[in-house]
Amino acid sequence: MTDAELISIIGSSLLGYWLVTSLLNKKKTSSHKTFNSDTENNSNHNKTGQQHSNNNSSEKDYIIINWFIILEVSEDANKDEIISAYKKRILKYHPDKVSNMGPEIREIAEQKSKQINLAYNYALKFQNK
Repeated sequence: MTDAELISIIGSSLLGYWLVTSLLNKKKTSSHKTFNSDTENNSNHNKTGQQHSNNNSSEKDYIIINWFIILEVSEDANKDEIISAYKKRILKYHPDKVSNMGPEIREIAEQKSKQINLAYNYALKFQNK
């Protein structure tokens, strides 16, 4: 299997996963937006009150809405389940695991790791509420 084929398979899998989860979870979008509105309003302003442009806000929205899918836990998972799932997922996608592969694979692993970290951070905040 060549690097191009491997990249194609991984990219297609990630795109397919994202597409299916976004289509299946349209109904769940309204349940988590209330929590996110205060957080986004605070994070979109710097100390001088200027608004930052948020280029990846749709990705953050996706992660906040689907954190439990990204971590592969139930929506009402407890803190221990979240931590365990995070460790399992981050070991699978950590960029150091694919450091000897091509730059495309490393980039995909880095992006997936960022998604997992954001989902984990949100899940811990969500659990404390």
